[in-house]
Amino acid sequence: MNLSEIRDLIRAEANIQGLGEYTNLIDNLINNELQRITGKSKYTELLEEETYTLAAAEEFEFTLPADFQLFNEVRYSPETVNPPWAVPYPLTQGKETLFISEGYKTQYWFRKGNVFQVYPYSELVIGDQFILSYYKRPELLADADIFPVASLANVVQLYVMARMMRLRDTKASLLMKAEADQAYKDSRSEAAGS
Repeated sequence: MNLSEIRDLIRAEANIQGLGEYTNLIDNLINNELQRITGKSKYTELLEEETYTLAAAEEFEFTLPADFQLFNEVRYSPETVNPPWAVPYPLTQGKETLFISEGYKTQYWFRKGNVFQVYPYSELVIGDQFILSYYKRPELLADADIFPVASLANVVQLYVMARMMRLRDTKASLLMKAEADQAYKDSRSEAAGS
Protein backbone atom coordinates (compact mmCIF):
# COMPACT_ATOMS: atom_id res chain seq x y z
CA MET A 1 0.00 0.00 0.00
CA ASN A 2 1.15 3.53 -0.70
CA LEU A 3 0.41 6.80 1.08
CA SER A 4 -2.43 7.76 -1.22
CA GLU A 5 -4.20 4.41 -0.75
CA ILE A 6 -3.90 4.54 3.04
CA ARG A 7 -5.15 8.14 3.06
CA ASP A 8 -8.19 7.15 0.94
CA LEU A 9 -9.01 4.26 3.31
CA ILE A 10 -8.78 6.54 6.33
CA ARG A 11 -10.95 9.13 4.60
CA ALA A 12 -13.60 6.51 3.76
CA GLU A 13 -13.63 4.81 7.19
CA ALA A 14 -13.67 8.09 9.14
CA ASN A 15 -16.41 9.40 6.81
CA ILE A 16 -14.45 12.47 5.71
CA GLN A 17 -16.19 14.19 2.78
CA GLY A 18 -14.36 15.78 -0.15
CA LEU A 19 -11.16 14.73 -1.88
CA GLY A 20 -8.85 17.41 -0.50
CA GLU A 21 -10.22 17.69 3.03
CA TYR A 22 -7.61 17.20 5.75
CA THR A 23 -4.98 15.80 3.33
CA ASN A 24 -2.04 17.44 5.10
CA LEU A 25 -3.41 16.57 8.54
CA ILE A 26 -3.91 12.91 7.59
CA ASP A 27 -0.42 12.69 6.05
CA ASN A 28 1.15 14.20 9.18
CA LEU A 29 -0.81 11.87 11.44
CA ILE A 30 0.24 8.84 9.37
CA ASN A 31 3.90 9.82 9.68
CA ASN A 32 3.60 10.63 13.39
CA GLU A 33 1.92 7.31 14.21
CA LEU A 34 4.37 5.35 12.03
CA GLN A 35 7.36 6.95 13.75
CA ARG A 36 5.82 6.51 17.20
CA ILE A 37 5.21 2.79 16.66
CA THR A 38 8.54 2.03 14.96
CA GLY A 39 10.38 4.02 17.66
CA LYS A 40 9.31 1.37 20.19
CA SER A 41 10.50 -1.72 18.35
CA LYS A 42 13.15 -2.70 15.83
CA TYR A 43 11.79 -3.64 12.38
CA THR A 44 14.21 -5.25 9.91
CA GLU A 45 12.57 -3.34 7.03
CA LEU A 46 14.08 -0.16 8.48
CA LEU A 47 17.62 -1.48 9.09
CA GLU A 48 20.41 0.63 7.52
CA GLU A 49 24.22 0.86 7.74
CA GLU A 50 26.53 3.85 7.70
CA THR A 51 30.34 3.56 7.52
CA TYR A 52 32.63 6.16 9.10
CA THR A 53 36.31 6.17 8.14
CA LEU A 54 38.75 8.06 10.34
CA ALA A 55 40.24 11.00 8.49
CA ALA A 56 42.33 12.20 11.44
CA ALA A 57 44.17 10.38 14.20
CA GLU A 58 42.30 10.09 17.48
CA GLU A 59 38.99 11.16 15.93
CA PHE A 60 36.31 9.72 18.17
CA GLU A 61 33.02 11.56 17.59
CA PHE A 62 30.67 10.82 14.67
CA THR A 63 27.41 12.51 13.71
CA LEU A 64 24.38 10.23 13.47
CA PRO A 65 22.58 10.06 10.09
CA ALA A 66 19.64 12.46 9.57
CA ASP A 67 17.15 9.55 9.41
CA PHE A 68 18.50 7.82 12.55
CA GLN A 69 15.85 6.46 14.95
CA LEU A 70 17.27 3.52 16.96
CA PHE A 71 20.71 1.90 17.37
CA ASN A 72 21.28 -1.69 16.32
CA GLU A 73 25.05 -2.01 16.81
CA VAL A 74 28.41 -0.35 16.20
CA ARG A 75 31.28 -2.42 14.76
CA TYR A 76 34.97 -1.52 14.62
CA SER A 77 37.32 -2.40 11.78
CA PRO A 78 40.99 -1.45 12.26
CA GLU A 79 42.83 -0.21 9.15
CA THR A 80 45.48 -2.91 9.43
CA VAL A 81 44.34 -6.28 10.66
CA ASN A 82 45.59 -9.80 10.41
CA PRO A 83 43.77 -12.09 9.78
CA PRO A 84 41.19 -10.09 7.73
CA TRP A 85 38.26 -12.33 8.79
CA ALA A 86 38.67 -11.15 12.39
CA VAL A 87 36.89 -7.84 11.78
CA PRO A 88 34.72 -5.94 12.04
CA TYR A 89 33.92 -6.76 15.62
CA PRO A 90 31.05 -5.28 17.64
CA LEU A 91 31.72 -2.65 20.28
CA THR A 92 30.05 -2.62 23.67
CA GLN A 93 27.63 0.15 24.54
CA GLY A 94 28.46 2.21 27.61
CA LYS A 95 31.62 2.03 29.67
CA GLU A 96 31.88 -1.73 29.81
CA THR A 97 34.83 -3.27 28.01
CA LEU A 98 34.91 -5.89 25.32
CA PHE A 99 37.89 -8.20 25.58
CA ILE A 100 39.37 -9.12 22.22
CA SER A 101 42.33 -11.47 21.92
CA GLU A 102 45.25 -10.94 19.56
CA GLY A 103 46.20 -7.51 20.88
CA TYR A 104 43.13 -5.39 20.13
CA LYS A 105 42.43 -2.72 22.71
CA THR A 106 39.12 -2.73 24.53
CA GLN A 107 36.56 -0.48 22.82
CA TYR A 108 33.15 0.87 23.71
CA TRP A 109 30.72 3.49 22.43
CA PHE A 110 27.97 5.68 23.77
CA ARG A 111 25.53 8.24 22.43
CA LYS A 112 25.74 11.92 23.32
CA GLY A 113 22.99 13.96 21.65
CA ASN A 114 23.07 13.50 17.88
CA VAL A 115 26.57 11.97 17.87
CA PHE A 116 28.09 8.72 19.05
CA GLN A 117 31.54 8.53 20.57
CA VAL A 118 34.03 5.66 20.73
CA TYR A 119 36.66 5.03 23.42
CA PRO A 120 39.50 4.67 24.01
CA TYR A 121 40.49 6.73 20.99
CA SER A 122 44.24 6.96 21.66
CA GLU A 123 44.85 3.72 19.71
CA LEU A 124 42.86 4.73 16.62
CA VAL A 125 44.67 5.51 13.37
CA ILE A 126 43.70 7.11 10.06
CA GLY A 127 41.82 4.56 7.97
CA ASP A 128 40.11 2.75 10.86
CA GLN A 129 36.39 2.31 10.26
CA PHE A 130 33.25 2.23 12.36
CA ILE A 131 30.12 0.67 10.91
CA LEU A 132 26.90 1.96 12.45
CA SER A 133 23.93 -0.35 12.02
CA TYR A 134 20.72 1.52 12.83
CA TYR A 135 16.97 1.64 12.28
CA LYS A 136 15.92 4.62 10.19
CA ARG A 137 13.00 6.93 10.90
CA PRO A 138 10.37 6.16 8.26
CA GLU A 139 8.62 8.96 6.38
CA LEU A 140 5.96 8.92 3.70
CA LEU A 141 6.18 12.17 1.73
CA ALA A 142 4.80 11.51 -1.76
CA ASP A 143 1.52 9.84 -2.70
CA ALA A 144 3.36 6.94 -4.35
CA ASP A 145 5.60 6.22 -1.31
CA ILE A 146 5.14 2.58 -0.29
CA PHE A 147 4.42 1.86 3.37
CA PRO A 148 7.82 0.80 4.81
CA VAL A 149 6.61 -1.86 7.31
CA ALA A 150 3.76 -3.80 5.71
CA SER A 151 2.68 -5.46 8.96
CA LEU A 152 1.97 -2.04 10.49
CA ALA A 153 -0.15 -0.55 7.69
CA ASN A 154 -3.44 -1.59 9.30
CA VAL A 155 -2.27 -0.55 12.77
CA VAL A 156 -1.26 2.95 11.66
CA GLN A 157 -4.47 3.27 9.69
CA LEU A 158 -6.57 2.43 12.76
CA TYR A 159 -4.69 4.87 15.02
CA VAL A 160 -5.10 7.70 12.49
CA MET A 161 -8.79 6.91 12.01
CA ALA A 162 -9.27 7.06 15.79
CA ARG A 163 -7.63 10.47 15.92
CA MET A 164 -9.68 11.77 12.99
CA MET A 165 -12.93 10.46 14.48
CA ARG A 166 -12.15 12.26 17.73
CA LEU A 167 -13.06 15.48 15.90
CA ARG A 168 -16.70 14.30 15.68
CA ASP A 169 -17.41 11.39 18.01
CA THR A 170 -15.35 10.73 21.14
CA LYS A 171 -16.97 7.37 21.95
CA ALA A 172 -16.38 5.97 18.44
CA SER A 173 -12.83 7.32 18.61
CA LEU A 174 -12.14 5.47 21.88
CA LEU A 175 -13.48 2.23 20.40
CA MET A 176 -11.31 2.69 17.32
CA LYS A 177 -8.23 3.37 19.50
CA ALA A 178 -8.90 0.17 21.48
CA GLU A 179 -9.11 -1.72 18.18
CA ALA A 180 -5.84 -0.11 17.05
CA ASP A 181 -4.13 -1.08 20.33
CA GLN A 182 -5.25 -4.69 19.88
CA ALA A 183 -4.09 -4.73 16.24
CA TYR A 184 -0.67 -3.48 17.36
CA LYS A 185 -0.42 -6.19 20.04
CA ASP A 186 -1.43 -8.81 17.47
CA SER A 187 1.21 -7.58 15.00
CA ARG A 188 3.88 -7.83 17.72
CA SER A 189 2.78 -11.40 18.60
CA GLU A 190 3.04 -12.49 14.98
CA ALA A 191 6.49 -10.94 14.60
CA ALA A 192 7.71 -12.54 17.83
CA GLY A 193 6.63 -16.00 16.66
CA SER A 194 8.46 -15.87 13.33
